[in-house]
Amino acid sequence: MLRNEVVTEVTKKLWIDTDTVAASDIGPVTIGVKPWVAVALFLLREKALGAASSWRPYFDILPLETDSPIFWSDEELSLIQGTQLLKTTLGVKEHIQCEFTKLEDEVLLPNKHLFTSTITAADFLWAYGILRSRTFSHLRGDNLVLIPLADLINHNPSITSEETCWEIRRKGMFSRRIDICLAYSCIRQCR
Repeated sequence: MLRNEVVTEVTKKLWIDTDTVAASDIGPVTIGVKPWVAVALFLLREKALGAASSWRPYFDILPLETDSPIFWSDEELSLIQGTQLLKTTLGVKEHIQCEFTKLEDEVLLPNKHLFTSTITAADFLWAYGILRSRTFSHLRGDNLVLIPLADLINHNPSITSEETCWEIRRKGMFSRRIDICLAYSCIRQCR
């Protein structure tokens, strides 16, 4: 393989972003909703559709929670009592709850016919955790994007081009059929 050769790419039509939401059945009811809230709602609706969703294979590999302290139990949170981390975590959880309450009042309850099951605050917290741990920020305003496959790789959260696909290019010299290890820490740990 040559330096800068494309290893893999994910076409934009497989991205989950506000354009995906706008083109979906819930697009019209998400007009005016914060971009991350719209994408979170799309995730929850598609996940609830199960086998009827074309996104099911992707949802099947998503974790039930992340390592974020927003998912910690009260007992675990008590271990960080008096810290800035606890204050920040509780502030984030309060913000997510406020956003959910607003979403419930303005979108979910008036449009029950669009949702196959009830979306709870815990569901919304899960979607937020997925977005915080897996999204790339896009170059246009507040937009963010989930890129299946790419989100499984440790990555810089910024997309640096307006291309129609996301791609991984090799920087080092690798032979074909060799495992490629990507990590935030020093590459020597992967050898």
